[in-house]
Amino acid sequence: MSVRDNRLRLEAEHPADAALMITTKRSQVGHPWGKLTFYVLFPPQSGPADWLHTRKHTAGHFAEHLSLPAGAYRVRVFSKCHCNKVPYATRQRAQAALLDVKIKRVVVRSADMIERGVYRCPQDDRVWHLTHRSGQHG
Repeated sequence: MSVRDNRLRLEAEHPADAALMITTKRSQVGHPWGKLTFYVLFPPQSGPADWLHTRKHTAGHFAEHLSLPAGAYRVRVFSKCHCNKVPYATRQRAQAALLDVKIKRVVVRSADMIERGVYRCPQDDRVWHLTHRSGQHG
């Protein structure tokens, strides 16, 4: 769980590379936190490649079965990221891409491939990027 810029985020990743995210923002009136928003991410090759906004009960079903019930509410979420960098949906996927870059750097012996870490996009909590800065991670 992390709190950033008055936003609270809870993420769970499945070994099959599926993910579930619950987010909320600080409320301006009454309660300290606003309504919860639920997102699901299917494993590669078994569903949409983007985060889907869904409902609480549907997210619970997804956590248990890695699928959504027939007719369940689901809306593709468009990214707020405008970094002009390659987006990765999860930290796990970004780290796999980073490992691939490091292996290619050794095989090709290229100094051009200088990515050293991953970080969460400052514009969109659902996006991760690679970085050349050492020690940076989300």
